[in-house]
Amino acid sequence: MYTISLFLSLVRSGQVNESLDRILELKNLIENSNPLIFYYPVKK
Repeated sequence: MYTISLFLSLVRSGQVNESLDRILELKNLIENSNPLIFYYPVKK
């Protein structure tokens, strides 16, 4: 997934704090494309 690669590249380049809005946007994209990863632990 390109979103995770982009996220990791931002983390490595130290731009997370400067790009917080983009990180949150990527987080939403990742959650939307992989709902089971994020929501499965919540379901019982």
